[in-house]
Amino acid sequence: MVREILCEGALMKLRHAAALAAIGWYLMRPAINMGPSGEIDKHNPTLDNVPISQYWHDSSYDSAAQCEQAKLALGDLAVKRMKTNYLKMGDAFWEADASSYFESECIATDDPRIKGN
Repeated sequence: MVREILCEGALMKLRHAAALAAIGWYLMRPAINMGPSGEIDKHNPTLDNVPISQYWHDSSYDSAAQCEQAKLALGDLAVKRMKTNYLKMGDAFWEADASSYFESECIATDDPRIKGN
């Protein structure tokens, strides 16, 4: 009887560990704020004031640490793109793109905020 209880306890711990391992991470970033005429709002270039469920799902990761590292790397890449492409599409787009990465969040795949209301 004691042996069965110990085995059940170990099985529960194993199931719990497996459930935790199944949780992934999303890099969620706010959309670029386009006005009715298609112009980017230079004063508020991203829609960072909306619920996280309305953010773009940029990419997925196995751990929070990987997500945070990617967030920094992608933000740096966006700044480089902004500097390189500054005159090609207009400064507002590239600034908004970079801003979107710096305002992004790493969210667990089971976070209830992703589903919204």
